[in-house]
Amino acid sequence: MDEPFAFQIFDMELVLFRSAPGRWSVLDDRCSHRLAPLSEGRVTQLPDAESGEAVLECAYHGWSFKSCGQCARIPQIEKGNSGATIPRRADVRSYPTKVEFGLIWVWLGDPENADTKSLPIPPGIDEFMDDERTVGFSRYVPYGLEIFLENVADMEHTHYAHHGVSGGFNRVNGGQVNIYGHQTGVDTIAASRSKKEDLSGSVQDVGGFLAPGSLYYNVEIGSKLKILIWFMVTPVTRTKSHVFVYSFARIANASPLIRFLMKLKPTWYDHFERNNILDGDNLMLRVVQRKAGDPSTWRRKYLPVGEFDGFVFALKKWMYVNRNSMPWKNDPSTGNAIFGELSRKELNERYFSHTIHCNACRGALKGFERAAIVADWVAKFGIVGIVSIAASAFVGSAGTIPGLSEMNMLVVGTVLAVLTVLALLARRSFLWFKAQFISSDEARRRYLEAPLGKKMS
Repeated sequence: MDEPFAFQIFDMELVLFRSAPGRWSVLDDRCSHRLAPLSEGRVTQLPDAESGEAVLECAYHGWSFKSCGQCARIPQIEKGNSGATIPRRADVRSYPTKVEFGLIWVWLGDPENADTKSLPIPPGIDEFMDDERTVGFSRYVPYGLEIFLENVADMEHTHYAHHGVSGGFNRVNGGQVNIYGHQTGVDTIAASRSKKEDLSGSVQDVGGFLAPGSLYYNVEIGSKLKILIWFMVTPVTRTKSHVFVYSFARIANASPLIRFLMKLKPTWYDHFERNNILDGDNLMLRVVQRKAGDPSTWRRKYLPVGEFDGFVFALKKWMYVNRNSMPWKNDPSTGNAIFGELSRKELNERYFSHTIHCNACRGALKGFERAAIVADWVAKFGIVGIVSIAASAFVGSAGTIPGLSEMNMLVVGTVLAVLTVLALLARRSFLWFKAQFISSDEARRRYLEAPLGKKMS
């Protein structure tokens, strides 16, 4: 990335840029001169730079800043007053960063403590580092951090909200999951999931919450298949979050063929399924957050029923106790005034929330666009050929098409007709897939139309 990238965490406006190969820097996204956004500037080198370290130049007046936030150049001082020095007030705040698991982590607290704090990484993840199938996914969602985490902690909702969307989600399997949650440390909650007594004991899950925004499930199916699903969420604003999901799968003693087959599934199709799952939650969770209002009132607004809410309520208790430790820049109120009205189409928008940031999906979108164009031309070619043959037959001038007898013309016409129909069907499919990368209500359609499956036993 050669251009600065603007982003937000806890309402704080920040800018990310690469100051050296493999080194990422984060600064406040405001120039100390007149508060212009540094993210509109460019990454460049100082005229007399020897270290090779890049600086971020403000597009408004050309002030330049090092990775540590120090203002390294003010052109107006250089040209107007050779004896003047750059004041310390010209510096901007910088934030320590660390790269792990293909993600850039930003430390918002005291910089001196950055190296002493461990990242919220699930235990046992090293076991999956060379696994057969690892898929990463991210998307912006229209609700806050707390609502996303409690939704992920609530595994029971998947059989209802995501009915028909993915393989194991079906209403017939609802009401079978109890999840127990208990705090194991100042910033950690452990969760265990068990099936009812009438089910086999072949599926066991353990999961947990790692403050401030990481939650995972470690699933073992039988004795061979292990799955780790790791959810992370970055709070952008009170009503917007950036969600990251990593899924790992390992099959014990898997043959080379099985390992190969597990990698055949395209990344873009995996993201297509994950987008459908998130779409099933977007409208629901945005409304839930609006109606819940002040997070501190959840005890009198939520009604716990049975043990399946155990993990959710353990998480809610942690959020309540630590509600004042979150470094929100703005007022913590979550009243209705901050919620704009969004249509279902806007809530399920995918292009700017995911596709534009994803290499796999952006490439697939271009591929389907080109395939639709090719299919369109093939269909046009077939239609022209059919019309030509029909016109020749109608005027009784088969000989006007060299080398074709009436029988051959019939065969060619049939082939062209089949080719045209297939091309039109293919074009329709390509355009449907293209639409899924932009906006979709596919999750709602599947929820309403998918039949009940066979109950798990």
